[in-house]
Formats: sequence, structure tokens, C-alpha cells
Amino acid sequence: MQEDAVLGIFSDKEKILRKEDLEVFSTIRRIADKGNDVVVKRRKDGSLVAYEIKMNRISG
Repeated sequence: MQEDAVLGIFSDKEKILRKEDLEVFSTIRRIADKGNDVVVKRRKDGSLVAYEIKMNRISG
């Protein structure tokens, strides 16, 4: 199994990976591990929030 790479530029202001960014990535991984899709959006204060998207099959 290949190790995950850690990227280092996520904050426009600080140009470093912050603790809050790691929490968002952890949340993304937990949601994706359950098989659901994730949408990440930026709040008005500049922080990131992850939303879990659950799709229901209607027909087919």
C-alpha cells in the first residue's frame, strides 16, 4: 500500500498546512470511506467546511 502524500499549501494567507486543514482532510476521508461523496466549500470567514452528499437511487 502506498503512503499518502501530504501537501503543504492550503491557506492563502499563511501558505502552510494548518491544524484546521488537517481536520477537514480527516473528515473528507471518513466520509469517503463510508462510500459517500464530499463537497468542500469556503465559509465567509475563509475556513473550509466538508459536506457529506448522500445520493438516493430513484429508478434504474
